[in-house]
Amino acid sequence: MSLEELKGLCQKGAKAIAVFGSYVRAKDYVEGVSDLNVFALTRDKQLLLELASMGYSPVMLDEESLRQLCEAGDPLCYYVLYDSKVLCGSLPRVSFKLTDGTCRKLRDQAINSFCFAIESHFRSDELNSVRYAFKAIKLSVAYRVCRDKNRVIVSNDEAESSCKELNLAGCSEMKDLLMMMRLKLKLTTWALDRIAQALSNNLDLPVPTASDLMREYGDHVAKLAYDNGVWRVLLKDGKWDSFKK
Repeated sequence: MSLEELKGLCQKGAKAIAVFGSYVRAKDYVEGVSDLNVFALTRDKQLLLELASMGYSPVMLDEESLRQLCEAGDPLCYYVLYDSKVLCGSLPRVSFKLTDGTCRKLRDQAINSFCFAIESHFRSDELNSVRYAFKAIKLSVAYRVCRDKNRVIVSNDEAESSCKELNLAGCSEMKDLLMMMRLKLKLTTWALDRIAQALSNNLDLPVPTASDLMREYGDHVAKLAYDNGVWRVLLKDGKWDSFKK
């Protein structure tokens, strides 16, 4: 489905269709790697399924749900309102309110992205390992900007300059990961360990490295999760284990 075809979804009942994220920032979009995020202002779940089947990363909300997200300070609201291109229809007149929840959400997203990077690494999905490792570092910077500067960043340039301004860890790694995404290069265990170390610094959280997990579980890691202050590992035999850094 092309962008022109996406526009036609407003004729199927959507009040607005927008693309958001790196796709609207040509400098940041990596063909074949970056997500193509689509926002649909509708309650029609069929449109959500249609978008997902076409390879998009869709988000579907009605007007009231979007307002609630904006009031709660969810970063998704900011992305939809200020980092998007509306293809058809119009977005409701709502305002984003930055809250403590905004920063918590960015921190959680950084942790989740790192978990996905680890999982991808252990199943030899190197492209997604690099992609999620980059997201993790960038989101950790976004979290610190939110916490320390009371604002939201979206572009790679903003993340790079903010990382240096706040003297955070992982600035050079973030730049290297972006190059690796563009060149489709493999992320080594050693490089992923450096990402974990940078996240530990930026998030004030002991983050397990890929090497830590390899020593403890070999190649049996299927999933990594962080829940209520505890790192948990799902092994390939279906058993969960708590991991202490």
